[in-house]
Parts: sequence; structure tokens; C-alpha cells
Amino acid sequence: MARRKKDDLHALYSFYKYLFYGGGIIIGIIVFLVFAFNYENIFKEDIKAMKEGYESISQTIRKANEFKSKLLEKFNEIDLNITTIRFKGKGLEIKAFVVLTQEEKRLGLSVFEKLNENEGMLFLYEKEDYYRFWMKDMRFPIDIIWINKDFKIVDITENISPDTFPQVFTSKEPAQYILEVNAGFAKNNNIKIGDYIEFDFENTTNKNKEEGL
Repeated sequence: MARRKKDDLHALYSFYKYLFYGGGIIIGIIVFLVFAFNYENIFKEDIKAMKEGYESISQTIRKANEFKSKLLEKFNEIDLNITTIRFKGKGLEIKAFVVLTQEEKRLGLSVFEKLNENEGMLFLYEKEDYYRFWMKDMRFPIDIIWINKDFKIVDITENISPDTFPQVFTSKEPAQYILEVNAGFAKNNNIKIGDYIEFDFENTTNKNKEEGL
């Protein structure tokens, strides 16, 4: 009798156990189906916020592209002078675009995809000073060579990445001419502080950007 009672209890336990498991599975299936068919309603606000965020990013990209196009159009209206810069004692010379006006200096190299080898941009100022440069809107790294009124290199700032923006760079000594070249130019050509350059601005040629960089 005791044995039979024990078997009955075991059978009853097994019944409820499988009933519990089966019920859990059924409930799980129901929850899954409800979620599958109503997920859009459940996360309606989140989906809406994601869509608005995507539209905002897309609009920002469109505005940035429009601004870039306007910059390019404005820059194409400017005729830049070109001069040959010679590094004394190095047997090296490069072609450099010469920028004089505030508009040219403001734009600088920011609208160019790259500089070709042995090319640069020369910023001319009326007097020596501690001029400040940054990498706003730049798309490639550069070296900046700072040159005083006697055409002596007084400082070199190497490998400036566009990621450094809004950090500002200036020379350790007053400079009147600032030359921007590709990153690595100074090191690869053994350009040092104390070296001298020469260029003949009176004999520079005027050339449209489409024919240059």
C-alpha cells in the first residue's frame, strides 16, 4: 500500500512538473508572438526617435556638402600666384601657391583634397609676428615651416593632423612667411631650423587652381 501511494505521488509530481514546463513553453510562445506582431507599437517612440535622428544626420551631411560646394566655388574665383621656393644648400626646390588676401588665407589648403609631392602653400605677411594656424576643415596632415623676414627658418611644426582641430599652432619666434607642405616633408628632406630659403615674388606667375593642385 505504501509503495503504491509513493508511486501515485511520483506520478502526480511528474504530471504537475510537465504541466508547469508545458505551460511555461506556451506562455513563452504567446509572449514571442505578441512581441513579433506588436514590436513596432511597443517600441514606437524609440523607432520614431531613431528615424528623427537619422533624418537629422542626413540633413547635417547635406548642409556640409552644400557648404563645401560654396567654398569650392568661392575659391575658384581666386587666382593664386605661384612661386618657386629654393632651400639653400639642399639642392631642393618646390612650387608653392602664394596667398596674400585675408580670404585666401582663411581658406588656405582646406578645400584641397591633397598636395602633390614638392608642392606647398606660402602665406605672406607684411611684418613678423606670432601668426596662429589651425586645421579647420583640413583633410590631410601637413608640416608648417615658419620663416622670418630674413628668410631664415625659425621653427618647424611637423605632422599636424586634421584631428588636432581646434588646437592652434604658432611659431616659437616671430615669422613673416609661413609655408605649408605635406606631412613628413621636413624630415624626409632634412629641413632644419636655421636653414634658409629664397624665392622671387616679383617673378611669380598667376595660375588658376584647376591647372595646379
